[in-house]
Amino acid sequence: MNMDEDIDGAEIWIEDGIFNVTFKKDTVLSFEYAKRLVHQRLKMSNNIDFPLYIDIRGILSVDGKTRKYLRSGEGTQNAMAAAIHVASPISKFLGNLFITVDKPDKHTKLFTNRDKAIKWIRKFH
Repeated sequence: MNMDEDIDGAEIWIEDGIFNVTFKKDTVLSFEYAKRLVHQRLKMSNNIDFPLYIDIRGILSVDGKTRKYLRSGEGTQNAMAAAIHVASPISKFLGNLFITVDKPDKHTKLFTNRDKAIKWIRKFH
């Protein structure tokens, strides 16, 4: 199954049983934007559980309300686990903040290498 969708500051697609989200440079992840992305992910996944690969290197900022939503039952619906790709000090900070403060209820791990992230997330497929 290969489906591509471009929603403003992110590209989302399903490839080899993994749901991919890649944020474009300087994306501000607002609450409303996060809700639209989750809605689109649920629509594309057709109520099937997928492991997630999320490249947050392009995210400029995200607030607490949005992080709380993303770890909520609605935000994690149909997600088996999440491999989060980070690189910059900002994305590392955001990823660590999400994992340590918001404590997502799905397996979540940070990576600085896409291949390692994909290898880890495949365990959940």
